[in-house]
Amino acid sequence: MHQSRWTRESCLENLRRTLPPDEPDLPTLRSIVFAHATSIPFESLDPVSGVAVSLDINAIFDKLVRRRRGGYCFEQNALLAAALREVGFNVDELSARVTYNTPVGVTPPRTHVFLAVTIDGTRWLVPTFVHQVQLGDQWGDVYEFTGETMPKIDQEMGNWWTSTHPPYDFRSGVRPQAFGFCGNRG
Repeated sequence: MHQSRWTRESCLENLRRTLPPDEPDLPTLRSIVFAHATSIPFESLDPVSGVAVSLDINAIFDKLVRRRRGGYCFEQNALLAAALREVGFNVDELSARVTYNTPVGVTPPRTHVFLAVTIDGTRWLVPTFVHQVQLGDQWGDVYEFTGETMPKIDQEMGNWWTSTHPPYDFRSGVRPQAFGFCGNRG
């Protein structure tokens, strides 16, 4: 019987990963992040369809794991953060501004969240999807961040803005992406 609520075992099972050892380490982090990135696609179907995006962990688990849908940064990172914390990692949720396609001189709102994990005093950024793009011969950053944590209330606000504000990019078109097991995007 499939569970509709988030649990460590069901989440890690979905990520094609056996339960990790008691002591979280860098190989375990890399394995879980790779499994997450290659198992759960990025997609923005709900904002385009006018469906509210919930940040409740059980709703996210149901959507991304049980219904095998994808999600965008707030959903992806909430699920991955919950799984990593269950394993015993120290996880910070960081705020960022999406600078891709933003005109020079415009300061965009903080509408992106991503993760950092500290292992043995070293902070590792944990991407769930692409953070740089190639424009012609040049690579450019997609996000701007300062390392500042993003409290849940700010995530709720950024999620609401991203998924409901009519001129915002996610409301204007579908953006599905998936990593293959070789790390390529599909």
